[in-house]
Amino acid sequence: MEWIFDGLGTELIITFIGIIFAAVGAGTIIYKKKSRNKQSAKGERVLQQQVGGNIQNQNLQLQEAGDNATQLTIGKYYAGIDEKRVREVVDEKYEVFQQETIDKTIQYINERNQKFIDSLSKRMRTVEIDNNELAEPSFQILLNEAQKVAAATEREKDYELLSELIVHRIKKGGNRKIRVGINEAIKIVGEIDDDALQGLTLVYSLVFFPKMGGILEGLDILDKMFGKLMYDNLPTGTDWIEHLDLLRAVRIESASKFKKTQEIYSDKLNGYVCNGIKQDSEQYNEALRILKKNKIASNILMNHELKDGYARLGIASISTIQNIEQLRQYIKNGNQLDRKKLEIISTALSKIYSLYDKDKRLQEEINTNFMEEWNKRPNLKKFGEWLDSLEKSFEITAIGEVLAYANAEKYSDEIPKFNIDAE
Repeated sequence: MEWIFDGLGTELIITFIGIIFAAVGAGTIIYKKKSRNKQSAKGERVLQQQVGGNIQNQNLQLQEAGDNATQLTIGKYYAGIDEKRVREVVDEKYEVFQQETIDKTIQYINERNQKFIDSLSKRMRTVEIDNNELAEPSFQILLNEAQKVAAATEREKDYELLSELIVHRIKKGGNRKIRVGINEAIKIVGEIDDDALQGLTLVYSLVFFPKMGGILEGLDILDKMFGKLMYDNLPTGTDWIEHLDLLRAVRIESASKFKKTQEIYSDKLNGYVCNGIKQDSEQYNEALRILKKNKIASNILMNHELKDGYARLGIASISTIQNIEQLRQYIKNGNQLDRKKLEIISTALSKIYSLYDKDKRLQEEINTNFMEEWNKRPNLKKFGEWLDSLEKSFEITAIGEVLAYANAEKYSDEIPKFNIDAE
């Protein structure tokens, strides 16, 4: 694979350094000389002295000094070096300093970009690469921009994050909205604070929900994922949110507040946190008839882990049966089914969902049981408490989304086990 890594902009960097030094070198150097003795020239007086009957004029410099002071006057002699030599010395030192600085800058550029190239090469070996995408001029320009950002940052994590963003560009390059987000995200990789990036990633991770239908299994997967994404001390206060807002990764919504964890996940995991259907009831028997009529395996209707004597569809979110592509991924061998068959399945499962018990007291009991299971898992409990403590609400922008997704993929190999309800 041939990379367009040459012409990074080293000449531009050297020129920039030269401009700085030139500005310094063009300044005026002023040397101030101090004397320990206070001297006051009284001017030249003409002394007439009679020597052998002749009168001679002599120039005499009169000086005044304090008591016990020693004075010395030497005609037409100047101690030290002159201004010309001072400038020559300064110019010589300046040239050496300038060259040493340029050499050090180039060394930093080469070392950092090599780390970025190594990280990117390693990451790209794990994905399918479209050579046409790599040859696209806009991609090569983006690659060059990423290299410049890598040269300007000393954080090792940034090289991996840049690599993830480049890979995300390869995967989603056909979507212009995502492409713009990636382009802008790369520009701020070297500026975003570590705790702000972690907080952004955690909030964005609310879009992930498990593919598996079992509640306990799904919560275990979520617990494992958040355990990896909480890789440092969790951010507190509002500074990190305001920092993200300045970088255009989020938009602060001063008029609203974040929902609490229970409310968020009761809605997001409404396939788990639901009343379901009472077993051996007329509704339950009707559900079995619908499954049989549409040739759908009956085991999709499973025991409700949060309520004994009830059954529910084995899905984490109702959106799974409403979204044909998600349904395709959920059903075993779904890729082998045509769209018409998937629509029939979607309609049948939607009818079963409409048979669910709608008792509000039962729903409150299910909500309580769900949070009990949630808090049994240490990472979910820690994440939930942090989420409930957020003081400012914000919306994640396209720039923030691609940054958070790339960072999440970097830290957690559990991401492929999730559906995404927003992209």
